[in-house]
Order: sequence, then structure tokens, then C-alpha cells
Amino acid sequence: MNTSRSIIPSALLCLFLLSGFSGCNAVSESSQTGSDSSVSSKESPPKNQPANEQTSSSGNEDIEVISDNEDWIISDVDWSQTDQEASTGKTIDPQSVRHTQGTGSYTLIEYSDTECPYSKEYHTILDEVFPNYENEIQRGYKHFALNQHLEKATLQAEATECAADQDKFWEYTAEIYKRTHSNNSLPDAELFVIAQDLKLDEDAFNDCLAQATYNSLVKDNSKEAQELGATGTPFSIYVDADGNVVKILKGKYSASELEDLFNQYLK
Repeated sequence: MNTSRSIIPSALLCLFLLSGFSGCNAVSESSQTGSDSSVSSKESPPKNQPANEQTSSSGNEDIEVISDNEDWIISDVDWSQTDQEASTGKTIDPQSVRHTQGTGSYTLIEYSDTECPYSKEYHTILDEVFPNYENEIQRGYKHFALNQHLEKATLQAEATECAADQDKFWEYTAEIYKRTHSNNSLPDAELFVIAQDLKLDEDAFNDCLAQATYNSLVKDNSKEAQELGATGTPFSIYVDADGNVVKILKGKYSASELEDLFNQYLK
């Protein structure tokens, strides 16, 4: 059931308890949610994993988790020195990925917070790199609004979904990243300006946003990201055609790092 709002919401459900880090970072373990989204786990991760110790499962040895370091948002992290969490056996429902570009048997799914500066940079890098692979790899997008950006990033995510109803998801999302200076800087009124500039049906768009049509979907995306191990943004997963997670990527990757990843799965 949709929850109506007076155009702009004054408060939304707080999904995450932050553990004191600034920026687009860290969700406490205690805030992990239940399994009512499209994620399933074939095997529960072990508790109290020692630092710098990699765990593998005999049944899912192909999964590789990259980085679980508190400084993962720094672009020059030495990935070989970061901790790795056990996250074997994770799957998602491929049909739950509403927004995709390209074709291929593997999909990189980006979970993003439109008010996170690192998400903005990562999304821009993906925009530059992906066109070279769009005939071989699929790209997907989901939402992960962090607590410090919760109200604005959630509203913005809902606005992108309302634009998607008019086949303008990617264009609308690109405009948000282009116009925001991040960290809750984009005025809510700009969401309606973007709709005008993209020549959307404004009445339909405004009604969609006012009725909070996609609020539950946005929150489900965020739950899913947490269940997959996300503690901040940017966060991405690489899945096969059946929705099996084969790689988890935490943090911002450079163009060359993304190219190396894509090339690995073209062999």
C-alpha cells in the first residue's frame, strides 16, 4: 500500500544505525535487517571473523569479496591489505533488478546513495567505462540511502523511480548526480526542475512522488544491500545469469580497475 506525503516528506523510517564514521560510511552490525527482500543466503557467514583472515566455503569457492576496510572509500586503498568478510552463498533475484543497461551473462549491480560524493564519482566512472562493454556485460542499479542522507537520498531515489515510469530512469539519475554537490546539498525543488527539463509528464511525476509510490521499493533495495554486506556506498556486486554473487566490491574503483574486472569475465 502506498503512503501519501505532502509533496516532500518530513520524516522517513531510519533504517541504519551508523557507527560514528563520517562520509558515506559504516553501518553497525546490529542494524542488519531480516531476509524479506530478494536476497537469499545458502550459508550464514561465521561470526567474529578474525581480522585479515579470508574465509572460503567448499561449496562456493568462486565468490571473492574485495575489501572490508574502514578506509575503503579512499581511492588509493591497497586492496591486498584490506580485511575480507565471509559472504559465500549469496544470491539475488535477477528479476528484482529493474534498471539495466547492456547485455551479457554477468551483471554489475551498483547500490548507490545519490547524496554520497563517492557514489557520485563512482557512477560517473561507470558511465565512462561501461559503454565499451555494453554488448558483453550488463549494468544494473539499485538504491542504498545511508542514514546521514536518508531523507534527501530516499526522496531522490523515489524520484528516479517515478521518472522510470516514463522511461527516463538513467537520464534522471544522471541529472541528479550532475546537479548535486553531495551531502544533502540538492534542494528538493530541483527534483521537479529535472522533471521539467526532461519533459516528463509533470502531473504524473508529481503524483507519483507525492503518493510515495516507490518508498517501499527503495527501502527494500537498502535492506538487500545490507544483507549482502554493505556498510556504506559505493557498493557493488557482480552476479551471474542465475543471480549468484561472484564478486562483492566495496568502495570507489578507478576506470582501470573496472576495466580489469570486466576483462576478467570476458575470458
